[in-house]
Amino acid sequence: MSELERRVQLNEHLPSVESYQRRRMGSSAVGVCLAIHEYALDISLPEHVIDSQTMKSLWNETNVIISICNDILSLKKEVAQGQVDTLLPLLYIAKDGNIQAAMSDAVGMLENAVGRFNLAANDLLEGSSGDQTVTTNVAKFIDSCRYACTANLNWR
Repeated sequence: MSELERRVQLNEHLPSVESYQRRRMGSSAVGVCLAIHEYALDISLPEHVIDSQTMKSLWNETNVIISICNDILSLKKEVAQGQVDTLLPLLYIAKDGNIQAAMSDAVGMLENAVGRFNLAANDLLEGSSGDQTVTTNVAKFIDSCRYACTANLNWR
């Protein structure tokens, strides 16, 4: 847990859903894990691919997908521990105590992130189509991001 996460938990006021999401994107370990994918896959992506806005979008959406899934899957444990500054309890409050509406919103956010992920993945593949090695390596990287997203489900 980061210092910022701990300070928020000790604060008497709960963050807004938007504030929580911004903090969540910066405090998860997803970015660190994605940073080692090239090494783990034994591939090398060109700098222009790594630094592209589309790759940044792919990383961001991977982070969003994993974070939302984790928040959904961890709900029971976190509420039992009194940790209510996560996505579903905050959506529950925003939806006036309607847990089904909160869950529907979370699932909708997840579906939107998957859609944005797929758009970024397709754009990355299309942008690398001139070089077969780059295209193959980009496809491997995209698949590794997908595996990271589904690994959370299998780990549970």
